[in-house]
Amino acid sequence: MLGLEKRIKAMYDQDIDANAPTDPVEESRTIGRGASWMAVAAIIVAILGMALVEARNADRVATLEGRIAAMEEQRLAGIENRLAGIESVAGGIRTMVLSSAVQEMSNKAELAALHATTPEQKEALAKIQELLGSLSAKTAP
Repeated sequence: MLGLEKRIKAMYDQDIDANAPTDPVEESRTIGRGASWMAVAAIIVAILGMALVEARNADRVATLEGRIAAMEEQRLAGIENRLAGIESVAGGIRTMVLSSAVQEMSNKAELAALHATTPEQKEALAKIQELLGSLSAKTAP
């Protein structure tokens, strides 16, 4: 090795060990400082990256909230329209049921009038049929 060292010294005009640190503890301190700066830089970059991702996600969340609110308004209007339709159908059904019940009572009153024996019964059944006729006219669909 001594011959190689002499050749390097002759070629570059410097000593091989001139650049080498003399104290191993000093060398470990300089490496430790560099590594700590790199770690701090990596932490800062990670924090900035997370902040950027969070900002992008916040924009997306705000956009999604707006879309959801618009969809809720549209669906609510549609549900209200459907409910109004159902309520109108329910009203029509009530009218039909009431009309059917009045017609049924009128039919029973006619049948009872056929079997009435006294004039008071016939008179009462005639009044009932008259009232049911007026009610039927009011409840006709």
